[in-house]
Amino acid sequence: MNSPPNPDPGPVARPIPQGERGFTLLEVLIAVVVLSIGILGVSKLMFTAIKSNDDAAMRMRATILANAIMDSMRANYAGSTTGLYDVAHINAYASSASCVGAVCSATQIAQSDLANWKTLLSNALPLYDGTIVTDTNNNYRRATVTVWWDASRAGTSAPAAGSGQLTNASAGCTATANSTCMMSVTLESIIQ
Repeated sequence: MNSPPNPDPGPVARPIPQGERGFTLLEVLIAVVVLSIGILGVSKLMFTAIKSNDDAAMRMRATILANAIMDSMRANYAGSTTGLYDVAHINAYASSASCVGAVCSATQIAQSDLANWKTLLSNALPLYDGTIVTDTNNNYRRATVTVWWDASRAGTSAPAAGSGQLTNASAGCTATANSTCMMSVTLESIIQ
């Protein structure tokens, strides 16, 4: 028994035209360059997101610590209304008073609060500094608390108080001579 001839002879080898022989080395290199640029863009985006998260965390810490000293000032009304909390540079403040478990005067409480605030700032923020200014206006006491920190992540030691390196940069980052980037948070409140 003869089988009928196969109508489908299978793949037929056709000659490949000259312009259709696969990818050239140039096409592969262009694809690699485009892919590399895309990967660099994604890595830059991730770096920016991480930096923004770090900046937001520092700003949150500074705001919490500024609110903490405001609350301490409200708790010690006698000390805050007489200017005992006024300090030009907290990083230059030198007091180790402690009122834990003791009966203290308004002055001792203010000194203890400032010493504790300085410790909290030093533990939470890099190259920190802070100021507290109180003033009386129309029978109420207004307090302004400003906290600065180095947002550049490059600083290794705190600048000296009054060195001009700490500038109010609440609107953005201000570079200084030693390439630090100081950011700040300023809070104002009425103490009553």
